Amino acid sequence: MYKVGVIADIHGNIEALEAVLSYMEEAGCDEYLLLGDYISDAASPRETMDRLYKLMDAYPCTALRGNREEYMLSQKRVREGREIGPVWIPGSGSGSLLYTYERLNQRDFAFFDSLPITFLYESRVEGLPRIRCCHGSPDNARHLLQIGAQDTCDELERADADYLIAAHTHIQGSFSRNGKLYMNTGSLGLAIDAPGYAHAIILSCNTGDEVKKRWEPEFLEIPYDVNKAISKMFTTGFYDMAPWFVNNNIHTLRTGIDVTPILVESAKKLKIEAEGEDNWPDIAEMYYEKAAGELGMPNYAEVVVTADAAEARSRAQKKLPVIGVCIAGNYSDFDGVSYVTDDMDVSDDYKRLVLARCYSFPYTIAETPRTIIRETVPEDLDEFIPIYEDEYVRQFVEPLYSYDEEKAYLEDYRKNVYSFFEYGMWSVLDKKSGKIIGRAGLEPKGEYAELGYVLDSDYRGRGIAYEVCSAIMDYARRELAGLEISARVDKENYRSLKLLNKLNETLEADRKIRVEYTQKKES
Repeated sequence: MYKVGVIADIHGNIEALEAVLSYMEEAGCDEYLLLGDYISDAASPRETMDRLYKLMDAYPCTALRGNREEYMLSQKRVREGREIGPVWIPGSGSGSLLYTYERLNQRDFAFFDSLPITFLYESRVEGLPRIRCCHGSPDNARHLLQIGAQDTCDELERADADYLIAAHTHIQGSFSRNGKLYMNTGSLGLAIDAPGYAHAIILSCNTGDEVKKRWEPEFLEIPYDVNKAISKMFTTGFYDMAPWFVNNNIHTLRTGIDVTPILVESAKKLKIEAEGEDNWPDIAEMYYEKAAGELGMPNYAEVVVTADAAEARSRAQKKLPVIGVCIAGNYSDFDGVSYVTDDMDVSDDYKRLVLARCYSFPYTIAETPRTIIRETVPEDLDEFIPIYEDEYVRQFVEPLYSYDEEKAYLEDYRKNVYSFFEYGMWSVLDKKSGKIIGRAGLEPKGEYAELGYVLDSDYRGRGIAYEVCSAIMDYARRELAGLEISARVDKENYRSLKLLNKLNETLEADRKIRVEYTQKKES
């Protein structure tokens, strides 16, 4: 049995892509057909392209260009003065495209430029049926060949093979006509009518001589971590680049309903009515917001603060960010609502925390001039390992568990410690490069918390530890009033002793760090 994996419309959704490729590789796919729209609309275009290159290095792959790749090439020509057209700008009009464009490299553009919009697949195994492949249609990457539509029937009749495969519609399915079979992959990254699932196809053909050879499709619907894909939209800056367009994409991921064309056209129409022209992509967010409201689309980034218990419970059931305000003391009315307060005056920091908890992305604790301090995620482990293996660090800091044990520990820590205490040990990132340079934070110890930190060797002796620990103590003063902070430090750890003394010199008398001195064991 010869197997071919067919994927299309990834749209930068690396979580969905990894899930599908894992399934296909385990199923024993011998080669792959890649049918376009690899990037744009989700937050991981760079990771997606790198994963596809890795796939192409490992397996025979035949690829074509989708309309999203055509957009990228066209914008490149515009910016180089070789084509007339609008330059993409931040905002829901073109910000999603711009976000993707800025993360592509020369290899990507050369790859896109080398691709056809259609190809006739002929297997390396002699005698297997040929397949005409395209993204939209064989003549137009933007043509929508819907299941059973007349123009799809006409294309199938004209096809120079008994099989025609297309994508672009984001709707999976097939139909036959006069002995020919049309198949649509659906969308791997933004599947319609399948929230939380990725669509693709595996084609199988018996290679034996005793039977007539024909391709049998297995239409895949593979589950993946959709919350992780959504969380990246907030943490990578993608949402900020195109708020309402990305909100629309979150809506598709959450519900399986895609109203993108209606949203875009409605926003243009609203601007024309108000200003006389649409002037795309320069369309104000208020027009997209109004269009989304008319479509009944919620603002997934809005943290609603409400004293209406029924409204709070309804949003919580829909897994939308909400803070209930219990003024009368009837907390039972807010059962099922994770965040309830008795004050309508909710800080922006608290709203950001609730948003992070709702979509399971790491909450940013603080930013310093040179660093970002945020909650740790299991994916940080690979960058922690060399820090903890440093000879100096090993003198004073407990080693990590085994790789799998540490990863499980970090996941459990994230789910339990952060959500219960709202503090813990966090990751420290270099603000400029985004590289993880250490860990720091407050470890819960019953009635008090213990300050701790560890830094990569390249970042020691530059005042960064003091910068980070000062920000942590400021966070404790603001958010953890009354919590006693202590620190255990080895008598020979002169750097940490100096740091603690300097911190205590700046802190008020009732906020000073209680220092416990230890002695490292003789080796």
